[in-house]
Amino acid sequence: MADIIWQRTFSRVVEEHGIPDDWSLFQDAELNKEEGWLCYDQTTFGSFRCSNCRRFWHSAEISIMFLLQQNRWNRSGRVRMRIFRQQCSQCEYPIMETPNIQIKNVERVVRNLANKICRTYYGAPTGTEDLKSIANVKADGPHDKENCEACQGGICEEKGFGSAGVIVGAVAVAAALGIGALFAFSQEKKQKK
Repeated sequence: MADIIWQRTFSRVVEEHGIPDDWSLFQDAELNKEEGWLCYDQTTFGSFRCSNCRRFWHSAEISIMFLLQQNRWNRSGRVRMRIFRQQCSQCEYPIMETPNIQIKNVERVVRNLANKICRTYYGAPTGTEDLKSIANVKADGPHDKENCEACQGGICEEKGFGSAGVIVGAVAVAAALGIGALFAFSQEKKQKK
């Protein structure tokens, strides 16, 4: 079900941005960096529930890796993504859990991804800043590197964490106003066609 939400959101946002080629998005839980693919990392806010003890926690450092590749001959592009998991810090035998990411943060991550595609492959202005994730509650302490799949795989240190960041409370409203700039770019691009 979560795959469908990401795919539908991606298809809609790509269309809104007026991206001319046919781009597709696929999730891959085992994805690692590969030669010939552009790597784009983001972090977002979400929550987890332990399958063993039912403990619930929030994280502002959910790492997402995207690999992008354009095929100019076919006028298409592919995006493969991996959402990194976290495990419970309280269980003796923890299981890596998949995060629950609210749709408003899925939307922001996908808009950032579409902006990256526009900048990288279609020459869009580079001044567009990534939208920050919205956190309705405070994260549960500092990032727990020992229980983070991305940290265990060396991904967190590699990217320095926080490329998309998180904002909390009233600041989220101000950040949402930045969506207008994305819409204006999309409309300008459609008018040039």
